[in-house]
Amino acid sequence: MLQEVQALVSEFSSVQGTFFYREANGVADLLAKNAAVTQGVFALYRAAPDFLFSALCHDQRGTLLPRFVKTYHSCTPFNLI
Repeated sequence: MLQEVQALVSEFSSVQGTFFYREANGVADLLAKNAAVTQGVFALYRAAPDFLFSALCHDQRGTLLPRFVKTYHSCTPFNLI
């Protein structure tokens, strides 16, 4: 996929990218998660599937959902020898 992106980018004189945390684009996040679960099954939607409606509403309103980050409760992150 990276090679495909690089090939597309090389066709333009200027390319700009913007990073968004997945919480700011719930629809894209859910579509990516759904694609990972279906493992290669191609899906083409004529209308938004039911599992997207909540995310569509949040994205439309600009609602940011909480970010869950795994935390570790260790005193020392590395075992030094």
